[in-house]
Amino acid sequence: MLNRFEKGTKTPGAEALEVLANSLDAEMGYFYGLGDHYNNDDEGFGRAAIQMSFAVFNRDLKFSLEQKAQCRRVLLHGAAPRTATAWRALAEMIDLAIRPSGPWSSNFEVHEGGKS
Repeated sequence: MLNRFEKGTKTPGAEALEVLANSLDAEMGYFYGLGDHYNNDDEGFGRAAIQMSFAVFNRDLKFSLEQKAQCRRVLLHGAAPRTATAWRALAEMIDLAIRPSGPWSSNFEVHEGGKS
């Protein structure tokens, strides 16, 4: 199907664009020329991937508003996630990093030089 779209022999319908958008973690409006516009270069494509994959992640009801706000702070970083899956992983990692230490942490002792 994509091959025909690329060659210009077929114009994708709304259903095909929705499948494509979901597969690429993109916004449907992007294919219609709506929303933010990005430069037609590697930096622009990277910025588009970051923004649109965050938008897909942001609609995920499994994550709290606080988790989404924490991830939103990363949007301007050049190495920000470029897929919704990576944004989900980042949200989980942030939770692990800021979660209060649990009882398991008392089982480890760190000594000078990193040896226990």
